[in-house]
Amino acid sequence: MDLVFKAGTDVVNVKVIGKKIYFKKLVNGVIIVQPLAKLRLPIKGLLDKFPDLKGKSEDYIRQEGADRLNKHIETMESQDKIKDYVIEELESIGCKLISIIKPGHRPIVVRKNLEREDNVK
Repeated sequence: MDLVFKAGTDVVNVKVIGKKIYFKKLVNGVIIVQPLAKLRLPIKGLLDKFPDLKGKSEDYIRQEGADRLNKHIETMESQDKIKDYVIEELESIGCKLISIIKPGHRPIVVRKNLEREDNVK
């Protein structure tokens, strides 16, 4: 299943495979799929979620934060629960869900005309 978000001017594609989440991005015309640990997760967000990591190095905080998030995701019962969790977390930091794409199904468009929506504030 793919979850497509708009984050500022970027499009973020989250791929859920089993109980793992990956991020897809386009680099020089090639689609790159990366695990959560490869992302540069925001230190402030990780410290808000895991305050016991305060005072550690940024690399350690990112690695430990990604490990804890992965362990939390592995405890979830279904892909739908993982989907709901990812949507909630990304929307809490300002990303907007555009569509949900399940294999073998038509995409579910959640938001259209995001450019207009951003300018109407």
